[in-house]
Amino acid sequence: MKKSLFVAAMLLGAMAMSAAPYQHSIGITAGGLNGVEYKTFVGEHFVVAADLGVQLGATKNLTETITYSNSDAQKAYEKFNETSITLDAKFAYWAFQGAANFAYQGTVKDFSAGSLQWFAGGGINMGLMQGQTYDKYEGSYPINMKTGKEIKTVGDAWKAMKDTRKVYKDSDDPKKDFGSKNPYEFKLGINAYAGMEFVFSNVPLVLGMDFRPGLGIGMKNIKDATIFDPETGTNYECNELLSIAFFDWSLGVSLRYCF
Repeated sequence: MKKSLFVAAMLLGAMAMSAAPYQHSIGITAGGLNGVEYKTFVGEHFVVAADLGVQLGATKNLTETITYSNSDAQKAYEKFNETSITLDAKFAYWAFQGAANFAYQGTVKDFSAGSLQWFAGGGINMGLMQGQTYDKYEGSYPINMKTGKEIKTVGDAWKAMKDTRKVYKDSDDPKKDFGSKNPYEFKLGINAYAGMEFVFSNVPLVLGMDFRPGLGIGMKNIKDATIFDPETGTNYECNELLSIAFFDWSLGVSLRYCF
Protein backbone atom coordinates (compact mmCIF):
# COMPACT_ATOMS: atom_id res chain seq x y z
CA MET A 1 0.00 0.00 0.00
CA LYS A 2 2.77 2.43 0.98
CA LYS A 3 4.66 1.56 -2.22
CA SER A 4 1.55 2.25 -4.32
CA LEU A 5 1.02 5.63 -2.67
CA PHE A 6 4.66 6.53 -3.27
CA VAL A 7 4.43 5.62 -6.98
CA ALA A 8 1.18 7.59 -7.33
CA ALA A 9 2.78 10.65 -5.72
CA MET A 10 5.75 10.41 -8.09
CA LEU A 11 3.44 10.17 -11.10
CA LEU A 12 1.41 13.17 -9.97
CA GLY A 13 4.61 15.16 -9.47
CA ALA A 14 5.84 14.22 -12.94
CA MET A 15 2.49 15.22 -14.47
CA ALA A 16 2.60 18.57 -12.64
CA MET A 17 6.10 19.31 -13.94
CA SER A 18 5.15 18.24 -17.45
CA ALA A 19 2.33 20.80 -17.40
CA ALA A 20 4.85 23.63 -16.84
CA PRO A 21 6.02 25.36 -20.06
CA TYR A 22 9.65 24.55 -19.13
CA GLN A 23 11.57 23.27 -16.13
CA HIS A 24 14.72 25.42 -15.96
CA SER A 25 15.87 28.57 -17.75
CA ILE A 26 18.96 30.77 -17.54
CA GLY A 27 20.01 33.91 -19.38
CA ILE A 28 20.61 37.64 -19.21
CA THR A 29 18.50 40.46 -17.82
CA ALA A 30 18.84 44.16 -18.65
CA GLY A 31 17.21 47.46 -17.71
CA GLY A 32 16.96 48.42 -14.04
CA LEU A 33 18.78 45.19 -13.20
CA ASN A 34 21.68 44.09 -15.42
CA GLY A 35 23.12 40.62 -14.96
CA VAL A 36 22.30 36.91 -15.03
CA GLU A 37 18.91 35.41 -14.18
CA TYR A 38 17.90 31.81 -13.43
CA LYS A 39 14.28 30.70 -13.17
CA THR A 40 12.81 27.28 -12.43
CA PHE A 41 9.39 25.74 -11.87
CA VAL A 42 8.91 24.02 -8.51
CA GLY A 43 5.39 22.88 -9.39
CA GLU A 44 2.83 23.31 -12.12
CA HIS A 45 2.30 27.00 -11.33
CA PHE A 46 5.02 28.04 -8.85
CA VAL A 47 8.42 29.42 -9.85
CA VAL A 48 11.61 30.51 -8.13
CA ALA A 49 13.75 33.18 -9.82
CA ALA A 50 17.28 34.13 -8.76
CA ASP A 51 19.57 36.74 -10.26
CA LEU A 52 22.92 38.41 -9.72
CA GLY A 53 23.94 41.73 -11.21
CA VAL A 54 24.04 45.51 -11.00
CA GLN A 55 20.90 47.51 -10.32
CA LEU A 56 20.61 51.16 -11.37
CA GLY A 57 17.84 53.37 -10.04
CA ALA A 58 16.64 56.84 -9.14
CA THR A 59 13.89 57.81 -6.74
CA LYS A 60 12.66 60.54 -4.36
CA ASN A 61 11.99 61.01 -0.66
CA LEU A 62 14.55 58.99 1.25
CA THR A 63 14.44 58.67 5.04
CA GLU A 64 17.77 58.98 6.86
CA THR A 65 18.22 57.60 10.38
CA ILE A 66 21.30 58.06 12.58
CA THR A 67 22.06 56.20 15.81
CA TYR A 68 25.14 56.17 18.03
CA SER A 69 26.79 53.47 20.13
CA ASN A 70 27.59 55.97 22.89
CA SER A 71 24.41 56.83 24.86
CA ASP A 72 25.75 60.26 25.89
CA ALA A 73 26.50 61.06 22.25
CA GLN A 74 23.01 59.94 21.26
CA LYS A 75 21.42 62.19 23.92
CA ALA A 76 23.55 65.14 22.80
CA TYR A 77 22.60 64.60 19.17
CA GLU A 78 18.90 64.30 19.97
CA LYS A 79 18.91 67.67 21.75
CA PHE A 80 20.03 69.59 18.67
CA ASN A 81 19.15 67.38 15.69
CA GLU A 82 16.59 64.92 14.37
CA THR A 83 17.67 61.28 14.48
CA SER A 84 15.32 60.50 11.59
CA ILE A 85 14.60 62.90 8.73
CA THR A 86 12.88 62.53 5.36
CA LEU A 87 14.70 64.33 2.56
CA ASP A 88 12.63 65.79 -0.26
CA ALA A 89 15.48 65.29 -2.71
CA LYS A 90 16.11 63.04 -5.68
CA PHE A 91 18.36 60.06 -5.09
CA ALA A 92 20.37 58.06 -7.65
CA TYR A 93 21.89 54.74 -6.67
CA TRP A 94 23.53 51.59 -7.96
CA ALA A 95 24.00 48.28 -6.22
CA PHE A 96 25.77 45.00 -6.89
CA GLN A 97 23.26 42.55 -5.51
CA GLY A 98 21.74 39.11 -5.54
CA ALA A 99 17.98 38.58 -5.44
CA ALA A 100 15.55 35.69 -4.96
CA ASN A 101 11.83 35.78 -5.85
CA PHE A 102 8.97 33.31 -5.48
CA ALA A 103 5.86 33.66 -7.65
CA TYR A 104 2.72 32.05 -8.98
CA GLN A 105 2.76 31.69 -12.77
CA GLY A 106 -0.13 31.01 -15.13
CA THR A 107 -1.01 31.02 -18.82
CA VAL A 108 -2.64 34.00 -20.51
CA LYS A 109 -3.04 32.30 -23.89
CA ASP A 110 -1.38 29.61 -25.98
CA PHE A 111 -0.40 30.35 -29.58
CA SER A 112 1.14 28.23 -32.32
CA ALA A 113 4.40 30.14 -31.82
CA GLY A 114 4.42 29.68 -28.07
CA SER A 115 2.73 30.47 -24.76
CA LEU A 116 2.12 33.87 -23.16
CA GLN A 117 2.57 33.61 -19.37
CA TRP A 118 1.99 35.92 -16.40
CA PHE A 119 3.47 35.76 -12.89
CA ALA A 120 3.17 37.58 -9.57
CA GLY A 121 4.89 37.20 -6.21
CA GLY A 122 7.64 38.77 -4.14
CA GLY A 123 11.16 38.39 -2.84
CA ILE A 124 14.27 39.86 -1.24
CA ASN A 125 17.60 41.26 -2.37
CA MET A 126 20.90 42.13 -0.71
CA GLY A 127 24.31 43.43 -1.70
CA LEU A 128 26.53 46.51 -1.71
CA MET A 129 25.27 49.91 -2.84
CA GLN A 130 26.29 53.51 -3.32
CA GLY A 131 23.91 56.46 -3.60
CA GLN A 132 24.00 60.19 -4.23
CA THR A 133 21.39 62.89 -3.72
CA TYR A 134 20.96 65.40 -6.53
CA ASP A 135 18.61 68.19 -7.60
CA LYS A 136 17.90 71.10 -5.24
CA TYR A 137 18.12 70.17 -1.53
CA GLU A 138 17.63 72.74 1.26
CA GLY A 139 18.24 75.68 -1.07
CA SER A 140 21.46 74.41 -2.65
CA TYR A 141 22.81 71.66 -4.85
CA PRO A 142 25.09 68.90 -3.50
CA ILE A 143 28.69 69.15 -4.63
CA ASN A 144 30.80 66.60 -6.50
CA MET A 145 33.64 65.77 -4.09
CA LYS A 146 36.27 65.61 -6.82
CA THR A 147 35.31 68.39 -9.25
CA GLY A 148 33.60 70.79 -6.83
CA LYS A 149 30.73 71.24 -9.30
CA GLU A 150 27.03 71.15 -8.43
CA ILE A 151 25.13 67.91 -9.05
CA LYS A 152 21.86 68.50 -10.91
CA THR A 153 21.07 65.37 -12.97
CA VAL A 154 21.11 61.60 -12.63
CA GLY A 155 24.11 61.41 -14.94
CA ASP A 156 26.01 63.89 -12.77
CA ALA A 157 25.07 61.89 -9.67
CA TRP A 158 26.37 58.62 -11.12
CA LYS A 159 29.60 60.37 -12.20
CA ALA A 160 29.95 61.80 -8.69
CA MET A 161 29.78 58.27 -7.26
CA LYS A 162 32.74 57.22 -9.43
CA ASP A 163 34.67 60.33 -8.37
CA THR A 164 33.81 59.61 -4.73
CA ARG A 165 35.25 56.10 -4.97
CA LYS A 166 38.51 57.56 -6.35
CA VAL A 167 38.65 60.21 -3.61
CA TYR A 168 38.26 57.54 -0.92
CA LYS A 169 40.82 55.28 -2.58
CA ASP A 170 43.45 58.03 -2.84
CA SER A 171 42.84 59.59 0.58
CA ASP A 172 44.94 58.97 3.69
CA ASP A 173 42.29 60.57 5.92
CA PRO A 174 40.24 57.77 7.59
CA LYS A 175 37.52 60.27 8.57
CA LYS A 176 37.02 61.78 5.12
CA ASP A 177 33.35 62.61 4.60
CA PHE A 178 31.57 59.31 5.47
CA GLY A 179 34.24 58.49 8.06
CA SER A 180 35.79 55.66 6.08
CA LYS A 181 37.78 54.96 2.94
CA ASN A 182 35.00 52.60 1.92
CA PRO A 183 32.05 54.60 0.46
CA TYR A 184 29.80 51.54 0.06
CA GLU A 185 26.79 50.59 2.15
CA PHE A 186 25.23 47.22 2.85
CA LYS A 187 21.86 47.02 1.11
CA LEU A 188 18.83 44.95 2.08
CA GLY A 189 15.52 45.13 0.24
CA ILE A 190 12.09 43.54 -0.10
CA ASN A 191 10.02 43.77 -3.25
CA ALA A 192 6.96 42.67 -5.16
CA TYR A 193 7.66 40.72 -8.34
CA ALA A 194 5.30 40.68 -11.33
CA GLY A 195 5.47 40.48 -15.10
CA MET A 196 4.88 38.53 -18.27
CA GLU A 197 6.93 36.23 -20.49
CA PHE A 198 6.59 34.49 -23.82
CA VAL A 199 7.80 30.88 -24.05
CA PHE A 200 8.63 30.00 -27.66
CA SER A 201 7.50 26.60 -28.89
CA ASN A 202 9.98 26.09 -31.75
CA VAL A 203 13.14 27.26 -30.00
CA PRO A 204 14.19 26.74 -26.34
CA LEU A 205 13.96 30.44 -25.47
CA VAL A 206 11.80 32.61 -23.21
CA LEU A 207 11.49 36.40 -23.44
CA GLY A 208 10.30 38.06 -20.23
CA MET A 209 9.62 41.43 -18.65
CA ASP A 210 9.21 42.11 -14.92
CA PHE A 211 8.55 44.99 -12.54
CA ARG A 212 9.89 44.99 -8.97
CA PRO A 213 8.64 47.81 -6.70
CA GLY A 214 9.81 47.64 -3.11
CA LEU A 215 11.65 49.12 -0.14
CA GLY A 216 15.43 49.38 0.00
CA ILE A 217 17.55 50.04 3.10
CA GLY A 218 21.21 51.03 2.93
CA MET A 219 23.26 50.74 6.15
CA LYS A 220 26.75 51.97 6.96
CA ASN A 221 28.73 51.85 10.20
CA ILE A 222 31.00 54.89 10.62
CA LYS A 223 33.80 54.46 13.12
CA ASP A 224 35.41 57.15 15.30
CA ALA A 225 32.64 59.74 14.91
CA THR A 226 32.56 62.72 17.28
CA ILE A 227 29.49 64.52 18.63
CA PHE A 228 29.92 67.90 20.35
CA ASP A 229 27.48 68.95 23.08
CA PRO A 230 27.56 72.79 23.22
CA GLU A 231 25.67 72.86 26.54
CA THR A 232 28.43 70.99 28.35
CA GLY A 233 31.33 71.71 25.96
CA THR A 234 32.03 67.98 25.71
CA ASN A 235 33.12 65.93 22.71
CA TYR A 236 31.71 62.39 22.73
CA GLU A 237 33.62 59.72 20.80
CA CYS A 238 31.34 57.06 19.30
CA ASN A 239 30.48 54.90 16.32
CA GLU A 240 27.70 56.13 14.04
CA LEU A 241 25.21 53.88 12.28
CA LEU A 242 23.74 55.61 9.25
CA SER A 243 20.78 54.03 7.45
CA ILE A 244 18.63 55.28 4.59
CA ALA A 245 15.30 53.90 3.43
CA PHE A 246 14.03 54.58 -0.09
CA PHE A 247 11.63 53.40 -2.80
CA ASP A 248 13.62 50.65 -4.49
CA TRP A 249 12.40 49.53 -7.90
CA SER A 250 13.45 48.12 -11.23
CA LEU A 251 11.87 47.41 -14.61
CA GLY A 252 13.72 44.99 -16.85
CA VAL A 253 13.62 42.46 -19.67
CA SER A 254 15.26 39.05 -19.85
CA LEU A 255 16.16 36.52 -22.52
CA ARG A 256 16.73 33.01 -21.19
CA TYR A 257 17.58 29.58 -22.55
CA CYS A 258 15.24 26.76 -21.46
CA PHE A 259 16.45 23.31 -20.54
